[in-house]
Amino acid sequence: MARGIPLHHDLNFLRQVFLRAPGGRYELRTWDSGRTDHMGKTILRYEFRDPRGFILFAGSDFACSPMHAIDSDEAVGSLLNFLTLRPGDTDREYFEDYTPEQMEFAQSGDAEYLQNAAQYRFDRNYRNEVRRENRRYRRR
Repeated sequence: MARGIPLHHDLNFLRQVFLRAPGGRYELRTWDSGRTDHMGKTILRYEFRDPRGFILFAGSDFACSPMHAIDSDEAVGSLLNFLTLRPGDTDREYFEDYTPEQMEFAQSGDAEYLQNAAQYRFDRNYRNEVRRENRRYRRR
């Protein structure tokens, strides 16, 4: 069986991120697709795997903000915000093309947990605000 190019030899490989949730360890991998969108933003290729190794989401359609490096925490956090959207977070039509496995994930506690964990881990401003609130709370 062909195994493909190892990650460390793939020159377009950017990040491999592991995220723990109550249901297990999820994995996000990103690559530079070598393409840009009509506004000049770099398009990332990605795979998001569940704890069994099943690819929940894969695509080459995520345009990074030009304000952040394509391999930055902010880019990873922004992508994870889309991948962990849940019904009620956005329009119903967003989920129309979801597979049963994707819908099961979106409705799970893991999706909500990962959304919050990703925001804390990859959004510096959010993390600093949480820390300020914790310090205020401890002073009481």
